[in-house]
Amino acid sequence: MPFTEALYRSFLCEAATAAACFVKKGLMRLLEPCTIRARTLEGRSTMPTKRTAAKKPPREKKKTKDSSICKNCVPARCCMYFSTEIDAPHNAKDCDDILWILAHRDVEIYTKRKRWYVMVKTPCRFFDPTRGCLIYPSRPRICRAHHPAECEFHEEYDFDLHFHSYEELARYFRLRPPK
Repeated sequence: MPFTEALYRSFLCEAATAAACFVKKGLMRLLEPCTIRARTLEGRSTMPTKRTAAKKPPREKKKTKDSSICKNCVPARCCMYFSTEIDAPHNAKDCDDILWILAHRDVEIYTKRKRWYVMVKTPCRFFDPTRGCLIYPSRPRICRAHHPAECEFHEEYDFDLHFHSYEELARYFRLRPPK
């Protein structure tokens, strides 16, 4: 069966559904929870509420090469994946669940500072290679909060562990089973 765009979209839908199921079961939590989804999964109202907290002062712009960082980043690497924290494995069942996640295409698992993460390499559907972000004025909060000075692609590679394949992670679990 040839790998078509329709098949790829179907896979992404299945992966998103599986991730939502993991979040609901408590096997994975979102780093930056979406207001509506987080409230739905916790059984609360799906209508976002207004926050009355004091406004934060505007972020000071660092006088570095911030603007040139994004202009030279082609294609916008921060728009080509998302990553979220998952629970560290504590037993064989947890290891099996993480292996299941890594059995899917375009998924990687990494650890950083003793925390486990899943990275899904899928581009944002609103990113256009020639025009950039198609929803820039109304882009999500996570995108608005991302600042070029904090870009993870301009720092040293700092993952503690990084698993690109099912076999790599299975070998790691065989050599270092959770306690």
